[in-house]
Amino acid sequence: MGARPLAVMDSLRLDRLRQEAGGRSRRQGKQSAVSSRQSVKPTIAIIHKKTIPSLRCGEWIASYGNCFGVPNLGGETKFEDCYSNNPLVNAFALGLARKDEIFYARAAGEDNPVIYVGAKTGRDGIHGATMASEDSARLRSETSQRSSGRSVPGEAAARSVLEAMHSGAVVGIQDMGAAGLTCSTCEMGARGGVVLEIELDNVPQRETGMNSYEIMLSESQERMLLVAEKGREQEVLKIFAKWGLDAVVIGRVIKDSRMRVLEHGKVVAEIPNESLTDDAPLYKRPVGEWKPKFPREKPANISLEKTNRDFTPEFKRLLASPNICSKRWVHEQYDTMVQTNTAQAPGDDAA
Repeated sequence: MGARPLAVMDSLRLDRLRQEAGGRSRRQGKQSAVSSRQSVKPTIAIIHKKTIPSLRCGEWIASYGNCFGVPNLGGETKFEDCYSNNPLVNAFALGLARKDEIFYARAAGEDNPVIYVGAKTGRDGIHGATMASEDSARLRSETSQRSSGRSVPGEAAARSVLEAMHSGAVVGIQDMGAAGLTCSTCEMGARGGVVLEIELDNVPQRETGMNSYEIMLSESQERMLLVAEKGREQEVLKIFAKWGLDAVVIGRVIKDSRMRVLEHGKVVAEIPNESLTDDAPLYKRPVGEWKPKFPREKPANISLEKTNRDFTPEFKRLLASPNICSKRWVHEQYDTMVQTNTAQAPGDDAA
């Protein structure tokens, strides 16, 4: 949107850590006794990133995000049964831009060039957004056979896009998210009331033999689709070339009623933008009322002055609860001080 990134954050929602029969909790393949009266050290030992596969989210986020050059200020993590089959990662980015210089994902201007920018398209990104509902064993097998390729450094991609925007030659821009080229072409056209026509032969590819279906649905990371002013395409291409990024004109804006995809000069797909955007069926999922396992009303005050009972074991067990104990092992994997602009590090209520 034209904003320079200042900070990012990730919020993880994972399956509840379970204790096995006999009060034992799995930890790195070993068993540690946990009795109802025994104290539990509220440390990394209780919640370790290798305890369950989902907890490796923090490690994956760090390995990718730490190269981006923007501080990651989040380590907020919660565990609940409802995420057992569908772990959730919320990603947040904070940026600063002039409100009169915000860019939108909207195509406009007949015959304006459509430019592909960023990493080459590969089979590694096909059906990436559907992985949560697919068979994990089959997905691992398929993914291992795909070529992962080399991702474009995120910082270079961000800086080059900002420079292109500031040149004044960019009309609209959108990232290739879920559904890749299909998503960006139909959505940008629908918002602007125009149509994009693209030629798949011009799409940068890191694998040979990819068919039109694979090229259109690949979700390879760090790719953008932008519409530039006619006659200024070379100016835009030179900016991305300076940053070492693939950038090529793959199509143009046309006045028509159907988005058009060409391969070897022949039409392989033609469909109204609205069929994939505004007219797409809505998924109406039934939503129930969440009923907590504890009373909603605040209990009456209980005085502990008249009892000699030592609540230290219960207090330690409470602190060791997965949703209460320290999540430092998450945010300590992130680069929180890059740009040297972090006044308050993660771990408190805010950063």
